Amino acid sequence: MISTVYSWCFDCATLHATRIGEKRACTGRQANLGYGRDEALAAKHRIFGNAEHWHELPNHHQRHIAATT
Repeated sequence: MISTVYSWCFDCATLHATRIGEKRACTGRQANLGYGRDEALAAKHRIFGNAEHWHELPNHHQRHIAATT
């Protein structure tokens, strides 16, 4: 059973793990990436490349994340 979702926080520049059904501890701008740590990091690099901070993201990624957080 999947119990954790991983997301990259572009404000903290780190990977966060949140148990499903619980409120996120961080309120930064995050992109949900997957249910496993390795899967999430691979997705982060595939989708966002080397961007770690908000200002490093292209505008279209910023708009999408802002609309979904």
